[in-house]
Amino acid sequence: MKYILVLLTFLLVHTAYAQKGGVQVSAQTKTIYVNLDNEDAGKVLTINRKLKSIATGKLSISNLDWSKEKEWKRTFSIYSDEDEAIIDITPCKASGKYEVSLKRLVSKIVKGKKYSLYTIAIPKDPKKAALVRVRRVLVCSISFT
Repeated sequence: MKYILVLLTFLLVHTAYAQKGGVQVSAQTKTIYVNLDNEDAGKVLTINRKLKSIATGKLSISNLDWSKEKEWKRTFSIYSDEDEAIIDITPCKASGKYEVSLKRLVSKIVKGKKYSLYTIAIPKDPKKAALVRVRRVLVCSISFT
């Protein structure tokens, strides 16, 4: 019985830490969850350019830890495989949400190139921001079919 209790406690603690730094990325009917503490180049969100939802759909990002990041300013951007910034994703009025229309995003991509979604977090306090080394964190790759 003790072993089961220890195992359950371990699983609960592990689950709580595994969700730290989480971001949910959605487009069309696909959703992926990414832990920002571990860069995982294997996460790929596929967007079909031929679907009708391109005209009205959105690429949505939900920062699941936004309430813990009150002192930080987080941004999301899409870069090409040549490290060229394609588009910055604007925050919505809802806290922790970011969106860009798929129509606008597709108009900026070039067929055959690879794209990646990155995030950057810097302190809101300018004095603290001057002391922090800014580093992009890979959220996921984006594939257009």
